[in-house]
Amino acid sequence: MGERNRKGQFVLGNTMSNGRKPGASDRYAIYKKACRPKMPELIEKLMEMALNGDLVAAKLILDRMWIVSNQQMIDLQAEIDELKELLNQRRAA
Repeated sequence: MGERNRKGQFVLGNTMSNGRKPGASDRYAIYKKACRPKMPELIEKLMEMALNGDLVAAKLILDRMWIVSNQQMIDLQAEIDELKELLNQRRAA
């Protein structure tokens, strides 16, 4: 196995991996840039597929929405708990 520095990176002169070639593009960035203009159409199509019974499309949508909804519910519950505490303090005073 190649030698590594304190950060776990291969040291200069490493023969195990030459790494990314200079000027090589990030495939994810290229893909993201290509998809960005079509994203509203893609989402609309995915919604249409889900509404027509495509369970994979429905799962994709629900999985992505649940993350947001779940965080919103956690935030809302924290606010409710804080308000309850304030009410209890007022009642006790």
